Amino acid sequence: MKKYIVLLLASGFALTASAQVATVYEGFDYAIGSGILGQGPAGAAGTWTGNDTNVLAGSLNYTATAAALPASGGHISIDFIRPKLDIVAGSAIRDTDGDSTVWVSWLAQYTYLDGYYSAVEISASDSSSGADTSINARTLNIGKTGGDPIDTFDPYFNVMVNNTRGGSTFDLDGPDGGFSDTGVNFYVVKMNFVNGGDDSALIWVNPTVAELTGETGATVVTTGSLNGFDHVFVADFSGNGDLAFDELRVGPSLGSVAVPEPSTYALILGFLGLGFALWRRRK
Repeated sequence: MKKYIVLLLASGFALTASAQVATVYEGFDYAIGSGILGQGPAGAAGTWTGNDTNVLAGSLNYTATAAALPASGGHISIDFIRPKLDIVAGSAIRDTDGDSTVWVSWLAQYTYLDGYYSAVEISASDSSSGADTSINARTLNIGKTGGDPIDTFDPYFNVMVNNTRGGSTFDLDGPDGGFSDTGVNFYVVKMNFVNGGDDSALIWVNPTVAELTGETGATVVTTGSLNGFDHVFVADFSGNGDLAFDELRVGPSLGSVAVPEPSTYALILGFLGLGFALWRRRK
C-alpha cells in the first residue's frame, strides 16, 4: 500500500509540474560571454538568428508580486540589433486554422528612457511572401515604440498592432505610467485567435496574481485579425544599449508563463488528500 501511495503522490506532482512548464523557456542559461546565435531553448522551432549579442552574467529578476516565475541563467542586452527566435514549427498560428490561445511572458529593463524604438515583437511570417522579416508580418510590438510612424516619434510605452508604420496603436500602461522607471518589469500577453470572429490580446505590465487569474487590469487590444504568431524579435534601434531582456516563456496557459493557475493548486491538494486518506485507511 505504501508503494502505491508514493506512486500516486509522485504522479500528482509530476502532473502539476508539467502543467507549469512552458512550451518554450529561454533563460539564457548559456556560457557567460558567448553569443546567442545558433543557441536556443528546448521546445523552440529553431535557434536565435539575425544579429548576435553576448550572454551577460546574472538573471533579471522581478519580485514585486508573486506573479513572475523564478529566474535562472544569464540575460542579454539589445543595442541597435534585432535577433529573432523561431517558436512554432511549420506554419504560423492563425485564426484561419481554428480557435487557439497563446500566452507569452518576459522580463525587460529599459535603461535609456529617451531615444528610438525599443520593443519586443511577437510576430508571424508573411504568408504571401514567406519573408518573416516583412514589416507587415508583425503582430504585436510591445514596449517603447514611439509615435506613428516611428521616425517622427514621441517616446512612450504602447502596443502597435500588425504593422509598425501605420498599424493600430493602443496605449500601454508602462512602468510607473511612463518613462520614470529604469528597473526590471514583467510583461504578460494573452493572444486569442478566433476563427470567424475578432482576435484579441490582453497585455499586462507588472500584474498582480489576482489580475492575471481574473484577467483584469490589462491593456485590451481588439482587432479584426492578428497576423498570427510563430516567432519573437527583440529589437532596439536607440544605439544606447537600451533594452535588457530575459526570461522569455511561451505556452498554452497562464500557468506555463506566469503564476500557476488555481486549478494547479487544486490538483496538488487533491492528490495530497487522496494519499492521506489511503494512508489513514492502511493504519
